Amino acid sequence: MRNKLKRFFALSLVFVFALTLFACKDKDEDSKDLVKAKEFLTYELILDKNPSSNEVTKDLKLVTVAEGFTVEWSSNNIEAVSATGVVTQQTKDVLVVLTAKLTKWSDTGTKEFSVKVLKKASDTPDNPDNPDNPDNPDNPDDEAGLVANFDFSTHSEETTYVTSETDFAVTNKVDNKDVGMARYIANISKNTNTSTSGIVLAIRGKNDFENSYLVTKEIVKDLEKVEFSMEGWGTDASFNLSWLEEFLVEVSTDGTTWTSVKDIKGQLTADDSKTYEISVALETKGDNYVRLHMVPADGLEASLFNLRYILTSLKLYGTSIAGSDNPDNPDNPDNPDNPDNPADAVTAVAKYTGGNGNLEAGNNAKVLGLDETLFTVTADKGNNTNMIGVNGGNDYTDPHLRIYANRADGVGNILSVSIKDGYEILSVSFEFLAGKNSLDSAKLTLGTNVQTLGANDLSSTTKTFSDLSINIFSLQNTQVADADSNQIRIASITIVYQAK
Repeated sequence: MRNKLKRFFALSLVFVFALTLFACKDKDEDSKDLVKAKEFLTYELILDKNPSSNEVTKDLKLVTVAEGFTVEWSSNNIEAVSATGVVTQQTKDVLVVLTAKLTKWSDTGTKEFSVKVLKKASDTPDNPDNPDNPDNPDNPDDEAGLVANFDFSTHSEETTYVTSETDFAVTNKVDNKDVGMARYIANISKNTNTSTSGIVLAIRGKNDFENSYLVTKEIVKDLEKVEFSMEGWGTDASFNLSWLEEFLVEVSTDGTTWTSVKDIKGQLTADDSKTYEISVALETKGDNYVRLHMVPADGLEASLFNLRYILTSLKLYGTSIAGSDNPDNPDNPDNPDNPDNPADAVTAVAKYTGGNGNLEAGNNAKVLGLDETLFTVTADKGNNTNMIGVNGGNDYTDPHLRIYANRADGVGNILSVSIKDGYEILSVSFEFLAGKNSLDSAKLTLGTNVQTLGANDLSSTTKTFSDLSINIFSLQNTQVADADSNQIRIASITIVYQAK
């Protein structure tokens, strides 16, 4: 009897210890089984016979079991979609958020899906509920839908993690027009683990773990949903989800004051290569800018490590996004920065922001951030064996161009910039970094005017040439030396131009 009691107490202690361990599990991280069950629940599964999440008219397939987990569904609008998936079309389109609660013993989690239930049609033209009736108050002239579709995977790389809000443009695949965006502590790069390209948001130890974000610079009218795709990017110890306090989807009516719509951190896992499809519906439609915002945890100490996610696409749903009629859009002829508006001069900056390499034969304007439909940038080796170099910079120098000398005869690299017919260049400003080895000779050609630049002109200075009326200029390294590699290093070239 005594031995039986001992065995009973021993088994009880093991059971209590196991429960304690289970209770101490990190609640911020889903179990492998829960991750697998969530992955089982997909839009393709629940949509069943509906063509897409934005065209729901038939009942949904809301399964009650997923990979051994029981699934309990809830709806934020049971009139449109019930908890069992029954769809009832209303007099206007309705955006519905469905939440799946997964449970297996004490292992629980949730996953959300956003669907649009299309309004019911009517065969009676005079019926006020008929979407074809212009007097229908619930039928606005502009129907909500996909107004912006950005594919970041095709964007040119800009590998510098910018430490000030930096504007750039992305093509909207809906209408093939460029839309303004901005990024902070973010670059445009390729995941070296998976070869996936896109916008990289990062909590970076090298930047003292500052916030990182991507923001639209154009307002979306009647914004009702935000969707984006992204994947984790980890390298050895450089992926620690505890560094992330929040991953926010935010909106703003003025681009200054931001309101959080949803924190998606709960949908992320410690899997550093996982791909995510995120869909966030707004409870109330409105005219808004959009920001995706990584917020670091408090108390992090500077290190060499990063927590990175790479955004591959972004979709915005509403009735319209600012286009050429937007006063701030560079395509608008009323915008003074429009290069086709001859009333004012325009400033363009040629600046390299990529990795290490060389310019190539042909037009390199896009590589330097210039409009390749307006500018042509060519590189000539001269008698050097190397083409003009490009360098991504490091802790000691900024990204720059390297114009190499040919030390034997002084016929070094030549960089040429021209502008298309109908325009003229008014001024050119070179920002020179410290040169490599001794530099005391370069030939600058401004139109037909040739100048010789000396040592004081070519290193750690900015040289501006104004009152021009030219369509081409070039710079050649003419240094002659017995040894060493003599390089003119250029951080940027600022060009002021206008239409003739």
